[in-house]
Amino acid sequence: MNDGAERGWGAKIRDVGDAFLGVIRAEVAALFDDLGRSGRALVGALVWVAVAAAIAFWSVGLLVYVAVELLALVLPRWGAAAIVLGVFVLVAVVLVLLAKKRLTSIEPPNATLRRRMEENRRWWNERVAPEEPDEPDEVGEPDELDAMTELDGLGAPSVPLGSASPTRRTSPNEESER
Repeated sequence: MNDGAERGWGAKIRDVGDAFLGVIRAEVAALFDDLGRSGRALVGALVWVAVAAAIAFWSVGLLVYVAVELLALVLPRWGAAAIVLGVFVLVAVVLVLLAKKRLTSIEPPNATLRRRMEENRRWWNERVAPEEPDEPDEVGEPDELDAMTELDGLGAPSVPLGSASPTRRTSPNEESER
């Protein structure tokens, strides 16, 4: 009887696993169908964008022609074309200068990486691994570092600058090992 119950549970677990895999397969298939439909819609939209861009390109050419013809009413045709050409060159120079200004304001990738690494290091030092304050000495047992950094009544160090450098603090365990 126990074998039948265990086999029943095993079959149920296997059925749940198979059902789960079936759901995953169905979701993946639905995802691919949706992406296929979206891809076809995107291609159709891009075709319309390309057609609109071609029409806009030729419209600019016609606009230049109209400007030349309107100026040709009061100037010789070559003068009208020269004026329109000058205006277009001037606009192109201004656009190049604006683009150059924007390009120089872009942070180079190596500077961005260096800045981000410095920010991350600073964050790590401030948040994750802040410097731990020194452990307070036991009462009545000043060490050499405390003696060297004591302040006199005026707030100046009692040991003149340039004298012996402070030594590393030792724990009572280290002192007993010596």
